[in-house]
Amino acid sequence: DHDGDLLRVIYTAKKTTTTNLWDCTVSISNTVTGSTWSMLETSYINETAYNATELYLGMYTYSHTTGGEGWEMDNLVSKIHFAPAPEGWTGFVADYSLSGTKTDDEDLDGLNDWGEYVFGGNPTNDTDIGTQPVFDTSTGEYLFALVGDNSVVAHVATKGDLVVDPSWTIIDTVNVIETDGVLHNYTTPVGTTKTQEFIKLLVD
Repeated sequence: DHDGDLLRVIYTAKKTTTTNLWDCTVSISNTVTGSTWSMLETSYINETAYNATELYLGMYTYSHTTGGEGWEMDNLVSKIHFAPAPEGWTGFVADYSLSGTKTDDEDLDGLNDWGEYVFGGNPTNDTDIGTQPVFDTSTGEYLFALVGDNSVVAHVATKGDLVVDPSWTIIDTVNVIETDGVLHNYTTPVGTTKTQEFIKLLVD
């Protein structure tokens, strides 16, 4: 008595915390009677062999009965939806299973988790602290790299003496505009005329 009823099948693929693996939820609903059925296929979709723009889903045939009445798979309306992986700091926290507290230091290497994110380091490897800022004594330039995240703001600050000077002076502010999650290089002229100069990078 359900012959000819319209069914809707929705496949929702969601990136897991495991590299290159996705979970797929299959939901079937009878748009006439309102009855539904769903199941979760865990990590059977593997994108290792494909690039980010080519993810192939294996098509499987499922059978389901309710009260002895079968689902007739005619006139299907189907949709495939890929839930995007979390990006930015949130994605970084998820990828490395971090606490999410920026000041925590997961690998105890002296650089907190936020610093690992900003400089492209690995918060679970105490030998990888990313690309650290350097001062080029030949040009007087302060060189640093920041992750492509447009919520990141960096301030270059200087002072002439760590004891006498009461506060740091901000000489440059960088508002990151990129959103690609990769490192981008920046340069701030500081000069070499002073007898001594202390420099630090503050990143919000």
